[in-house]
Amino acid sequence: MAIVPCDAPLVAADYVERLTTACDAEVDIAVAHDGERIQPVFALIRKGLVAALNAFLESGGRKTEQWYGLQRTKLVDFSDAAESFLNINRPEDRDRLEARLGGTLGDD
Repeated sequence: MAIVPCDAPLVAADYVERLTTACDAEVDIAVAHDGERIQPVFALIRKGLVAALNAFLESGGRKTEQWYGLQRTKLVDFSDAAESFLNINRPEDRDRLEARLGGTLGDD
């Protein structure tokens, strides 16, 4: 299962490919790292972890990074694509990005 937040419009074109390449028999979660910090909502998670996630949530766990620490997790270097993690949360954020890109992101 690939995870990416809906407020990140500049995700690298090879995002899923890079995370998939990082996974092997020893890795259950591949999570992006921007060169400075983990980006916990940018991840590839094996669907077989549903029971482990449910147990974590039922026990009161809520911090994504804490759950990742309980799994076989690998950080994937996206320092060359740090803009992938830009969040657009307000109309002003969108306007600034549109001005920089010279186009519109749409109103959908």
